[in-house]
Amino acid sequence: MSPSALATALMTVGTGLGRQYYDLVFAELPEPRRQHMEEVVMKTLTPEYRSEYNRAIFAEGEARGEARGEAKAIITVLESRGFTLSDEVRDRIGQCTDIDQLDAWLRRVGSVATVDELFA
Repeated sequence: MSPSALATALMTVGTGLGRQYYDLVFAELPEPRRQHMEEVVMKTLTPEYRSEYNRAIFAEGEARGEARGEAKAIITVLESRGFTLSDEVRDRIGQCTDIDQLDAWLRRVGSVATVDELFA
């Protein structure tokens, strides 16, 4: 079933039943396929067709993606400024999920004289 066909089917059956089918279909999909289907279906369905569980999962995924993007940006700027990063520094930045902390590092990354100064 194509993602757009699934979205159309879910909207056709109504929100209550649509939510149940949504959960059932996505629970059974293998991860790579699920990710693609969710991207397409999430862009097609209005929020009321997503169950509370799936809305929370989607929001959590967005937050993880935002954190990964900011961490990657910090590492990229540090490397482009000529800093050599240890595995410990890469892990500390890459594993951080606190958006406020990542934002603070990202604001400082262009002006620090040392990597340690970033974390001060």
